[in-house]
Amino acid sequence: MPTHQGRGIAGHLLGEFLRQADGAGVPVKLSVLKGNRAIDLYRRFGFQVVNSTDTSLQMRRG
Repeated sequence: MPTHQGRGIAGHLLGEFLRQADGAGVPVKLSVLKGNRAIDLYRRFGFQVVNSTDTSLQMRRG
């Protein structure tokens, strides 16, 4: 919801998820629609684009 955007909630949740994945030794991949502003968030957490389609980007944490 717009009233909750920009408060760091997604970053907090993603950070916790990635800490657990790292602890378990599990690689993390995701797909996101091109133009989605979450792409910047994912990049801040170390995700890189590994493939793309006309509409989406596949990202992996390297």
